[in-house]
Amino acid sequence: MRALARDDPRQVGPFRLVGVLGGGGMGRVYLGRSAQGRTVAVKTARAELADDAGFRRRFAREVAAARQVSGTFAAAVVDADPNGSTPWMATAYVPGVSLSDAVAAHAPLDEATTRALAAGLVEALVAIHAAGLVHRDLKPSNVLLASDGPRVIDFGIAHSATHSALTHPGMSLGTPGYMAPEQVSGAGPGVTGAADVFALGGVVTYACTGSGPFGLADPQILLYRTVHEEPRLAEVPDGLRELAARCLARDPAARPTLAQLAAALGPRAPYAGWLPAAVAHSLLSLASAILSAEAPPSEPGASPPAADATPATARTQAPPATVSPETGAPPPAFGPPPATPFPVPPQSPPPAPQPRSGAGRRVSRRSAVIGLSAVGAGAVAGAGWLLSRDGDTGGPGDDRKATGGGTRAPAGKPVDAENPFEVQRGAPLEVVLFDGPYGHSYLSEATKLYQRAHGRTDITTGVTQFAGGDLGNRINDGRPPDLFDNAGAGGLDVPALIEEDQVVELSRLLDAPSYDDPRTKVRDTLLPQTVEMGQYRGRQVHALHYAYTVYGVWYSSALLSRNDWAYPKTWDDMLALCAAARRKGVAGWTYAGKYPYYLAFSLLPFIGKVGGARVLRDIDNLEADAWRHPAVTAAFEAYAELGAKGYVLRGSGGMDHMESQAAWARQDALFIPNGSWLGGEAKDVLPADFRISVAGPSGLDASDALPFGTTWACAVEPFLVPKKARNTPGALEMLRVMLGKRAARGFAATTGALTCVATAAEDGAAANPTNATAARLLAAAGRNVLNPRLMDWYPKLVKERVGPVFGALLTGDTTPAEAVRTIQRAADETARDESVRRRRHP
Repeated sequence: MRALARDDPRQVGPFRLVGVLGGGGMGRVYLGRSAQGRTVAVKTARAELADDAGFRRRFAREVAAARQVSGTFAAAVVDADPNGSTPWMATAYVPGVSLSDAVAAHAPLDEATTRALAAGLVEALVAIHAAGLVHRDLKPSNVLLASDGPRVIDFGIAHSATHSALTHPGMSLGTPGYMAPEQVSGAGPGVTGAADVFALGGVVTYACTGSGPFGLADPQILLYRTVHEEPRLAEVPDGLRELAARCLARDPAARPTLAQLAAALGPRAPYAGWLPAAVAHSLLSLASAILSAEAPPSEPGASPPAADATPATARTQAPPATVSPETGAPPPAFGPPPATPFPVPPQSPPPAPQPRSGAGRRVSRRSAVIGLSAVGAGAVAGAGWLLSRDGDTGGPGDDRKATGGGTRAPAGKPVDAENPFEVQRGAPLEVVLFDGPYGHSYLSEATKLYQRAHGRTDITTGVTQFAGGDLGNRINDGRPPDLFDNAGAGGLDVPALIEEDQVVELSRLLDAPSYDDPRTKVRDTLLPQTVEMGQYRGRQVHALHYAYTVYGVWYSSALLSRNDWAYPKTWDDMLALCAAARRKGVAGWTYAGKYPYYLAFSLLPFIGKVGGARVLRDIDNLEADAWRHPAVTAAFEAYAELGAKGYVLRGSGGMDHMESQAAWARQDALFIPNGSWLGGEAKDVLPADFRISVAGPSGLDASDALPFGTTWACAVEPFLVPKKARNTPGALEMLRVMLGKRAARGFAATTGALTCVATAAEDGAAANPTNATAARLLAAAGRNVLNPRLMDWYPKLVKERVGPVFGALLTGDTTPAEAVRTIQRAADETARDESVRRRRHP
């Protein structure tokens, strides 16, 4: 909690405000007290949203939904005024921490505590369903742990069970990983209380394992797993595994009723002393801090507090607490490595409003489309409130001007190497980061360096998992953040933003003096393919991708060394090594057969090495006959030979990514295709003496177009600067600082991942063997770094049509010639599909 700022109200309804508990793009949550001293959490809407009729309807619906619910373990509204000049809602405040916070800060709960938690949640759902509602977004961050039992909070997307069509066609609301399959697909029967039972199974799984039932991954992967895969319950205690599995049944009709769950859990024990000691201690500290909070003196003319109308039995909706990410670790996805989760801002927003008239240039419907249609723009309700600057209304008609006066120095004026963008000292800066695998603590070093150079600047850091939903309306209203990370399935449509002139072209940043050496331009300090990843229209650069991923063939150099083996440079050498390994009981290769597109991490650069970068460019561009190039056929024949000769670990075709990694870590196989997140994802199963290493693809023979050492690598995590940012110079300067060696090393130390900064790659890799081997491969590759874009431009094509054919090559279920025909046909169909945005290399 922080103190009230000058422009915060001192009174809302009958409640005197004493502090700020949290806030975001839609409003703030305050700690308040009644005249009799009752402590409440007061959720208010931003003043400029009061004119939006749609927003008022959504806010009123949330209040109405929460008011209908009664019961010991469901949050109940104390007072509210959705029709006031500033809509607000108050709940009695009970000190508590979210389940996600408790597990992240301490440890998963034991079986007995999880069983008690589940019993309370069943009672809460009984009360919710008795009111004719479906919660729709039960998840760890919406479960509050209090000393007298759990609470279910946040009715922002709850809706009547008899009016389930809450969303538009093609949209669904909820949180990936906890949404029921019927919520994800929108097909079949409507969403009923059975969806909450499904989510309960996910919450139980998270509580006792620290991970959701479908693991940690990008939202689009979690949604796919929810519909098509079985939940991962191996680590759930025996006494709860069957209960969780029944709740997580795909068919709503197969899930147990709440009455059946209550019977299975047995009589609920009293909640006195039910929490682990560490969590209970946190609650005591929180309660002490809240009770000792005092409000500042009232402003002159403030109205006196009204009498307390709070029912003595009212229960709480706790204030939004910081929560740990429930999604956003890596594969099976096409992107960044995993990292330790970090706390993120609260998750309780009402849906974003449409901009008022006169708000400036709007973001079109296309630019606000979230990357996966099943999530939809409405998914902001489960995504979290973005932190805003204190006192920043920033709405239409705001007469404050952008700080720094533009992005270019006056003509003829020499560039200041220490302040090339003429940042105004002390000017506030707002940065929004993606709540994903890297967390958000990595910006701390860059923040220190920025403030050292430009004064004790107020740098506000917010987070989002769905930039398309959280930021689209802010950009519409002309009040965007100064800098934001557009990563994840919920990112904004960057080509559409560029077409509408909504983002800054970054050539000036790339041509500025680098942070470490003013004689060197920023662009000359970057790893290969970094600039290219930000090119969406010709040679212009509109995004700076900060993190860096290396793809290739991973192996244990200790295993090779013990047997006097060397990584093979040609395919004949590869086959000979696999034969030698088999004689010692070791397979040549393993792979994630359930996600066969993982084979692309080695197969696509192999095609590029054999035939040259142009072959991959034609494949990316969906050119006719691109897959019929001789290099493709040769590569397919080579991989088919691995399977035909028995050099692939038996059973690989049925393994997921974690199972194949475990087999590889046991040294059941020499090689596995993967990305540089592998070291972090497999760290718990890698032996201490494994000596993890990565190489580019072996060549075919001396006729290859590119030399040995050619590899696939690219930058990820795209940062954008909105055209209407208030502090554009500050945003460019923050990126320049982030691209310095000290900030890049801080990122590597915090996340375990590389940045795009070439001069910091080896320095930042020193303490991380995965980064170290990736950095060595990049150094050896030089400019021979490929970056096929098929996987990020056309992910559905790769996952559903191309990947399975790659897998069939190794299992013998297709021939190389058939594989070429099948994939070319799929590529041609995608090229003709008018609903698919076409992308081309410049």
